[in-house]
Amino acid sequence: MIFVTSWDDGHPLGERLADLIDQCGLKATFFVPIHNYEGLPVLSTTALRKLDGRFEIGSHTLDHIPLTKVSLAECTRQVIEGKIALEQILGYAVPGFCYPQGKWNVRVRDIVMQASFLYARTIENFRLD
Repeated sequence: MIFVTSWDDGHPLGERLADLIDQCGLKATFFVPIHNYEGLPVLSTTALRKLDGRFEIGSHTLDHIPLTKVSLAECTRQVIEGKIALEQILGYAVPGFCYPQGKWNVRVRDIVMQASFLYARTIENFRLD
């Protein structure tokens, strides 16, 4: 049986969650923004590096902004700069992306594809496109 779990938004409580997931012998992906425009805390660089040793880390934009509500230029900046910043922290190419609030459209999807992510996910169940 395959069990997949993912956690978004990069809140510092993710460290505790990671410990619980690890204790159960499960795998997970943590999708993290570099900042949160809503003012919520995000995982520190040190915490991200600790998680990386045990779990997959994916990008969740630069500032956790819903990409369908911003201009093309800002959407591109959020996706690209978020990916670059996370890759600089971790030291390797980040493979996955999660759309903030699960919101996406064709324009956003195309930008994510152009950013060379291997996959992207939404919060909608059973989406395979």
